[in-house]
Amino acid sequence: MADLGYIALFLAFVVSLYSAVAYVVSQRKKNLVLFASARNGLLLVCGLITVAVGALLYSLLTHDFSITYVAEHSNRSLPAAYLIAALWAGGNGSVL
Repeated sequence: MADLGYIALFLAFVVSLYSAVAYVVSQRKKNLVLFASARNGLLLVCGLITVAVGALLYSLLTHDFSITYVAEHSNRSLPAAYLIAALWAGGNGSVL
């Protein structure tokens, strides 16, 4: 599951770079098609970030301690509500 999260974050980064460049170019050249593409890229970034958060949440709930964030912010004795809250326990989870 960690690989899915990493891939989603990497793709979100690449798509966000594309969207930023496409937006700037669309504004300079008044290209509505490129503007729509930049907007769709932004929507895709939102979806990819949601996948990454879901992967981290799944890892927390299944106690996947191979992920450093899970090992640092949870343990097997925590109830499910606290495992869900552990998503925001560290700075990395909060930023995500």
